[in-house]
Amino acid sequence: MKPTKGRWSVSVKEIENNLMPSYFEISSGDGFYNLTSEKGFGITGYMAPDDAALIGNAKAMYDILNRFAKNTSEYRDFEAESQGVLNKIEKTFQRLEKENAKAKKANK
Repeated sequence: MKPTKGRWSVSVKEIENNLMPSYFEISSGDGFYNLTSEKGFGITGYMAPDDAALIGNAKAMYDILNRFAKNTSEYRDFEAESQGVLNKIEKTFQRLEKENAKAKKANK
């Protein structure tokens, strides 16, 4: 298993110039599946901000778990890095919550 390399992003999706509450876009690579490289993806749909934050940070979670599985003697490094990933997920969640609230307010 090899997830798409590079940055994964998550954001509140805009439709016809309106931010849509609870409608998120999660993407990596070119933002679509590239048949030649067999990499990249784009997902859009209604979901809770915490689910979007988790999916958007799946690559970071995969990387840290894969590294830990290969060498459990690196526990201290794993502990520090996993805390970093959890902090990143929390920051993503907080940003999405703000964007979602802004979208709800704009659509009233």
